[in-house]
Amino acid sequence: MLRRVKSSIGTAVVLLSAVMIEVSSVAASTNPASPDPVGILWSEPSRAPTTNDELPSPKPNGVASPLVAPSVVPSNAGRYVAIPPSRVLDSRVGLGTKAVLVAGDLVSLKIAGVGVVPRNANAVVVNLTATASAGRGYITAYPGGQIRPEVSAMNVEYEGQTIANLTTVPLGIDGDVQFYTSAGGHLIADVQGYYVPSSATSAGRFSPISPIRVIDTRGSGRLAGPLTAGSDVEIDIAGLGGLPSDADSAVLKVTVTAASGAGYWSLYPSGTGRPNTSNLNIEYAGQTVAAQALVRLTAGKLNVFAETGGHLIIDLVGYFTGATAPTSVAGLFVPVSPGRVVDTRQGYQRPGARRAIEVPVAGRFGLPASGVAAVVLNTTVSDASPGYVSVWPARQYRPNASSLNATTAGQTIASHVITPVTATGFAVFTENGAHILADISGWFVGDPMASNVGAHVPLPGPFGPELSSQYNFMMQIGSNGGWESGGARQDGDVPIRWNPCRPIRYVVNLDGYSNKYLDDLSEALDRLAAATGLTFEHVGMSAHMPTHAQGTDLTKTQRMTRTGPYDVLIAFGSERRSDLVGRGILGIAGPTMTTLNGNYQFVEGAAML
Repeated sequence: MLRRVKSSIGTAVVLLSAVMIEVSSVAASTNPASPDPVGILWSEPSRAPTTNDELPSPKPNGVASPLVAPSVVPSNAGRYVAIPPSRVLDSRVGLGTKAVLVAGDLVSLKIAGVGVVPRNANAVVVNLTATASAGRGYITAYPGGQIRPEVSAMNVEYEGQTIANLTTVPLGIDGDVQFYTSAGGHLIADVQGYYVPSSATSAGRFSPISPIRVIDTRGSGRLAGPLTAGSDVEIDIAGLGGLPSDADSAVLKVTVTAASGAGYWSLYPSGTGRPNTSNLNIEYAGQTVAAQALVRLTAGKLNVFAETGGHLIIDLVGYFTGATAPTSVAGLFVPVSPGRVVDTRQGYQRPGARRAIEVPVAGRFGLPASGVAAVVLNTTVSDASPGYVSVWPARQYRPNASSLNATTAGQTIASHVITPVTATGFAVFTENGAHILADISGWFVGDPMASNVGAHVPLPGPFGPELSSQYNFMMQIGSNGGWESGGARQDGDVPIRWNPCRPIRYVVNLDGYSNKYLDDLSEALDRLAAATGLTFEHVGMSAHMPTHAQGTDLTKTQRMTRTGPYDVLIAFGSERRSDLVGRGILGIAGPTMTTLNGNYQFVEGAAML
């Protein structure tokens, strides 16, 4: 049976089996999966990124999100001061510690009042590198004088590995930091900047931006084509996403993919000497590595040095204000003792492919119940399947930018993340599945962002939602035994549904239309999955065009036994190619039903857009 949908407002709505897809921007919902004492929620993502290999591509234009000053500001709130990278620890040469570290070693290092970091600094931003690692383990960075918390700043996976990660560390009462290594090896720490207590100020306040891609050498824009080994390029980001030309520093997500070999990459202010430090390290040809970087700018410009070649992707996610910004306390940083705000290994199922969780932060780990605009995290995935991970404000549409990338099965990898939050907190999405961990080290003053994604919809039971005026079945067997469509549920009605225990496999016929429609379709199916609990799997493309005479090219046996290569065909086309659309009809779809063990189930569907 086919159902037609007519529209005069440009929103194509397609009834696919017993569920609805909207090809326009609508709020998605999530559903809880297991009890959680702090309200961590499992959800489906509310936006599907445009992907190139494992890397999503964001919208072309970011939007600045100025923070609003709250009425109460902690006395230790501070502004950020970027400095030329200053190496404070290098065990290879005995700087700050002995020449080599062994498993269980603890290094106490005084930073405030030494060199360029002032005595009253209360936190530092450090680029931490482990090299010649003794084996699998982790590094913890925490304030001096405190008991070592159960958090990590970086993870090492095997002997001999070289890996780097940015970390924000509160300072102890004596201005010191402690570094613990569970495995041993060499450790290097470069201070990139510090936070110092401040009242209302112009410079040094964090201002978020909806992620905007400023460089992607895989495309045809500026810097098209991979960078060659030894390249040193200047990039001008002034004005992008509202970034002022006098912004002090940029908060960037930097990704190198299809690397030509082992080596390091560095980012630094244009017009200054290249520092002897790295922002990320490549271990082998073909690797994909992502890291966050806080980079000082020179009139909106920075340089990127590539010791090894590869494609470069840079997303701008925020900036720290310059001297001409308005005076305010919004965007000041408040350090907290590091703590783990989520760890799905503790009593939860491993999040699967295209799954997300929401994590509350207000009122936890020393944060106030209100006035939190953004948080500073070290986000880690463990037992990961290859793919990307995104962190963003909960109950907002997921931006098309990754926060970290897993490249091998079972990998454990971490990344520094600064993310705005909503009143609900922040969300973490995993493309192909992983355990998710997040450690907090501070927050930024300001009002949380507004949510634009709807409230949660509970996963329906085996016979659909409980009786409620909020729910109607799109297709059902009525109490009189007849087929009904779109009616309100009555006692005795039995819904017709897809088997919820297996994914709905779909193929797409673009019929010459742009591949970008695959992204729109994926986004719509993500929303559909969030509302229904069903899962969808794209299994390929098709050349078949649905018509009134033949919806799909499956045989009757394939339909009724679900042994065909797909379950649903979704086609894009015009009235010239199909008699299903035209005359004001923007979308039409219909399913095939059968009874299995007394249950009414859909076994096939076709949709035409």
